[in-house]
Amino acid sequence: MLSYKSVVLAGPPHAGKSTIAELLIASSKLEGIDLQLLSTGRFFRIDYGEWQEEDRIRRNVSFEEYYAKYVTQERIEEVNILAKNALRSGKFILDSRFAVVNALGTDAVKVLITAPLEVRVQRMFGKPSYEGLSLDEVRHKIEVVREQNEVERGRTIYSAVMGKPFDYRDTTWYDLVIDTNKYSPNQSVDLIKQNVLKQSSLVSSCQS
Repeated sequence: MLSYKSVVLAGPPHAGKSTIAELLIASSKLEGIDLQLLSTGRFFRIDYGEWQEEDRIRRNVSFEEYYAKYVTQERIEEVNILAKNALRSGKFILDSRFAVVNALGTDAVKVLITAPLEVRVQRMFGKPSYEGLSLDEVRHKIEVVREQNEVERGRTIYSAVMGKPFDYRDTTWYDLVIDTNKYSPNQSVDLIKQNVLKQSSLVSSCQS
């Protein structure tokens, strides 16, 4: 079913795209399809770890603050080029905030994984990365420090490329939108597979 198409997953922080990406990989392997997972966030987390090792004082800087203040536009574009080249080869699942940009010029299926802000806040409250924070502090960190900052950065970098003011949360960019407050991770994987099969059938019909 996923014989040649790649799938890109975008979405706001803690909507569940990484979980769904991993389940999609595992499910496809059971069907004998060898897909590879590529996460742009992992590139930046590796950079973050190396950056922290250079100076002990930096260990007090959170990843969110590091990404907002220290990751350069050049590094973001470099990682995006790596992602796009992988997608063109097929058989990749891309987990990326700006996945729809990475998918330009490819036949990848574009999926937005989303959930209401309050649902995402409740999911993360008390988790290690937010330990010791109140509910309001978790909300601020997710909504302002991460989500709004990423939207502004995406708008600045990609609006010209996308041909209009760019917001990765705009559902019109995507082939499929999944609200993980309504669908479980396994149900979300099934929806993605159904969409890929539908698009593959359309391509086959056009080519016949």
